[in-house]
Amino acid sequence: MSRIDINLIKPQIKKESDKFSWGLYKCLKKNKNYSKVFFSTWNPMNGSKVELDWDNLNISNIIIGFGDAEKRRVSGERLRNIVSGTTMEYCFDYTPREFIDITDEFWERYQKIGRCLLFPHHKKFWLQGEKNRYTYVNGTRKCNWCGKWQKKHIEKKTAIERLEVWE
Repeated sequence: MSRIDINLIKPQIKKESDKFSWGLYKCLKKNKNYSKVFFSTWNPMNGSKVELDWDNLNISNIIIGFGDAEKRRVSGERLRNIVSGTTMEYCFDYTPREFIDITDEFWERYQKIGRCLLFPHHKKFWLQGEKNRYTYVNGTRKCNWCGKWQKKHIEKKTAIERLEVWE
């Protein structure tokens, strides 16, 4: 796959994310040369090496753009910036970082589960456009984006409070 057909990942309502990110769609529509998806094995926070983990994808390490990973000449934007609306093109040319071309697998997974690929944790996490994300059935819910079922249970939280008391 050289470039994703952006109509396959277009949100249903203009300027609103749903299963798919409006920011990502808009970025690809604007930048026709963005045909690749790269994973940076370099952690920008501390400089350590990181492994690609599809179940816990760090979108700061995903670059949408163009270039050649083997020649370490990659240009584009961090996916975190794209989905948050703070896009700014970066050039990663001639850096000591290592990149893996994950284009085909990324788009295959994204088409299947949408933003659940970018934000896989179905906990108390607010995402724009998620009002129709879940179908609720008898104390369970199904994510309409990725198909994951969850069962609701109540946890009791007890807090110990220390008070300063003068007698």
